[in-house]
Amino acid sequence: MKLKKVIKFTFLIGIISCLYLFRNNISDYILKNFVINNKIVISEANTYYKDYEYNYVHTVTNFEPNNKQDLLNIFYTILNSGWATFQFYCNPDYKDCYNDINYITKESEDLSIINNMVNPFNSYKYLTFEVSSLGKVTVNIQKLYTDDEINYVNEQMDKIIDEIITDDMTTKEKIKAFHDYVINMLSYDTSLNIEENGSNKAYGALVNKKAVCSGYSDLMAIFLDRLGIKNYKIINDEHVWNLLYLDEKWQHIDLTWDDPTTSNGKPILIHDFFLIDTSELERISNKLKNNQHVFDKNIYIEAK
Repeated sequence: MKLKKVIKFTFLIGIISCLYLFRNNISDYILKNFVINNKIVISEANTYYKDYEYNYVHTVTNFEPNNKQDLLNIFYTILNSGWATFQFYCNPDYKDCYNDINYITKESEDLSIINNMVNPFNSYKYLTFEVSSLGKVTVNIQKLYTDDEINYVNEQMDKIIDEIITDDMTTKEKIKAFHDYVINMLSYDTSLNIEENGSNKAYGALVNKKAVCSGYSDLMAIFLDRLGIKNYKIINDEHVWNLLYLDEKWQHIDLTWDDPTTSNGKPILIHDFFLIDTSELERISNKLKNNQHVFDKNIYIEAK
């Protein structure tokens, strides 16, 4: 009897030792096979989802990241789909996952870049994340535009389109008509109350008839999305403008620089930055000694 007890005790100690030694492997296996596969809930994308891909990021259906690029694609998918919250799990083999999430959301410019690749109505004002004890990552998004603001912008866009767009226009003519309308309607907000005036968004631009570059470019992005034209906004430390794919090539539009402020305050409309390629953009910028159109071609690969 004593021998049997010794054998049982030894066997039990062996099991406990194995469980302790391989605890990380076991927890990873449980997490991967019994938690991850059953807990990710994917909702339908909203009305403003863009059904096309970019070189920098693209939509994914696999929400178990293995590297930083997978994380960027997941964040793009979350924002592009218009979700207010989303949960996923890092692959247990991806040891730097949580550090990379923290870096992306708090220290890098990646999210700002991604934010300008989605429809403005799906862009975020604040984005936070938290990690549970089981390794579940919960992302929460506060949108830049409220529902009331979206409704107002859409109503105004309907009126503008009815006023200036006709069925017999080419796509280029429609874009030019909208480009000219916005510039004639708006003036650049030189005040120090940009967020208070809402000049950084399409909503404030339409309400107060004043905008900064992000307000101009949001209006154009919303219009281009309505036309079903592939586009995004290029952003650097000083400026933001639109890039779109038309006539089988990528071209720039900068409404802000086509709406210069004159010394006598009179409105002026130019087309120097209307549907130009990157070489022309750089030629004009160099001529004007303008550094606001410098951008990272490793990110905005379409504009090379």
